[in-house]
Amino acid sequence: MGTPVTALLARVRTGDRDAMEELMPLVYEQLHRIAQGAMRTERPGHTMQATALVSEAWLRLAGQGHGDYQNRAHFFGVAARLMRQILVDHARAANSAKRDVRQKVQLREQFEVGAPPETDAAILSLHVALDRMGEANGERARMVEMRYFSGMNLEEIATVTGVSVATVHRELRVAQAWLRREMA
Repeated sequence: MGTPVTALLARVRTGDRDAMEELMPLVYEQLHRIAQGAMRTERPGHTMQATALVSEAWLRLAGQGHGDYQNRAHFFGVAARLMRQILVDHARAANSAKRDVRQKVQLREQFEVGAPPETDAAILSLHVALDRMGEANGERARMVEMRYFSGMNLEEIATVTGVSVATVHRELRVAQAWLRREMA
């Protein structure tokens, strides 16, 4: 049936709770890399560490009941989205007294933050812009999340979304221009 991860994800789809426990040691390293990538977008001195982010994301993944993960890439995409949401929730809590979220986050060619944002408000600004993008074009916003927050390459995104690598590349370029305009 493919890799052990693929087999375990198939068991998870059927509601096998033991499969989630067996899955953790096999996916932890990749989840930690995704968390480290997500933490690079955060301000210096952030109180959450990558390990804590993985733990929180895992609790949410395991708490969802059985996931309908299509494949490894889809599973890691869902995990990356959860990590983004955890960081946004953390930023909202830390920034609840401050309402100015119009700060800039500089995006490079590869959807990396040019420099870590100085405040949680900058991350919230990016989150708001991604939500607006999602309302206009959900698939494009999802591609940005996979690239920006989980560090997936173009081929992995193409596999998850079922489109060509050229289409992924084009959509990410359009998304980047849209985000720059929205956040200017």
